[in-house]
Amino acid sequence: MSFTPGSCYNLLVESIHMHLSPLKQQHSFSVAGLAADLCTRFNVDPAKGRMAGLAHDLAREMSRQDLIMYAGRDGREINDQELKRPVLLHGRAAAVLLRLKQGWTDLEFLQAVEDHVVGRPAMSKLSRIIFVADYLEPNRSFLADEARRRLLAHDLDKMLQMVLRGIFNYLRGEGIPIVRSALDLYKEL
Repeated sequence: MSFTPGSCYNLLVESIHMHLSPLKQQHSFSVAGLAADLCTRFNVDPAKGRMAGLAHDLAREMSRQDLIMYAGRDGREINDQELKRPVLLHGRAAAVLLRLKQGWTDLEFLQAVEDHVVGRPAMSKLSRIIFVADYLEPNRSFLADEARRRLLAHDLDKMLQMVLRGIFNYLRGEGIPIVRSALDLYKEL
C-alpha cells in the first residue's frame, strides 16, 4: 500500500501489539511522537514520520533465524557481521515484513525503517529523523533530560553527528565493532 496515514495507522498499531513486548511498544510510540515533532520542524510529512517511528522496531524481538530469513528476502547479501549479530538486521527485516506481509510500497518510509539501525550515507531527511528519534526518545534512560534537550536544539545533521558519536562511544566501550556504513555516514556529515 502507498502511504495513507488513516488506513495504515490501525494496521501498524495492531502489528506492534502482536510482535512487540509492552516495553518495546512504549518505545515505538515514543519514537513515533518525537519523529512527528522533528518532521514538522524539518519540513517532512509528520504523519509519515509518526508511521515510520511506529514501524521502526517491528522486527526487533524476532528470533535470530527469523531476522536472517526476513532480511534475506530483500535480495541483498547478509554479511559476516550481521550473521554474528542478527539484531543488526531488524530494520531490514521490518522493512521486508511491512512490504511483503502488509503491502507497504512507499520506498522512503520502508528505507527509513531499514536505515534506523546503523544508518548509511545519503540518508533521506526522514531516515535521519527516525535514526535520531530512536536514540533521543524520552524513555531512553541512558540520556539525561538536559543532554537530550541540548541535542534536540541542533540542526538535523549536527544532531545526527552527535547521536552517532554517542553510539560509537558506547560501542567502543563495549568492544563491539562499528558497522562500516555508520562510519561512512559520520564521515559524510
